[in-house]
Amino acid sequence: MIVLGIDPSLRSTGYGIVEVQDNQVKYLYSGTILTNPKLELSRRLLEVSKQINQVIQQYQVELACCETMFLSKNFKSVMKMAHVRGVIFSALANHEVEIYEYSPREIKKSITGNGNASKDQVKFMITRILHIDDSIGYDQSDALAVALTLVNRKKIV
Repeated sequence: MIVLGIDPSLRSTGYGIVEVQDNQVKYLYSGTILTNPKLELSRRLLEVSKQINQVIQQYQVELACCETMFLSKNFKSVMKMAHVRGVIFSALANHEVEIYEYSPREIKKSITGNGNASKDQVKFMITRILHIDDSIGYDQSDALAVALTLVNRKKIV
């Protein structure tokens, strides 16, 4: 089973793909979708949509998980995040991929045992669990943490 984890952001959406087979979790790929802040919102959203669609098709994603939104005092940031999540969910739904969501706190607790873990702690655990190089970025390690949380919560392994 191919599982996609997504850490959504208008500036840099992280994604991580793992494969679950024979009760083993294997790292397949991770990346970051960067958008040009000088472009209008619709163009940036289109870029996220195109790249997520490519990832879904290339890896034949079966399950996906996206980090939930967190409350912010900045209404504009919340709205941009909602737009990004909308295009991501639309892409996943168009490919009939089952979608789950977990809060940042749930993800951190699932991966590190501490719901208040730092990004460094999450990244450290992800590199150890998946036996990958620690040169991946925070967006990618967060996305892989989202994917592993789904695997753990749904007891796919």
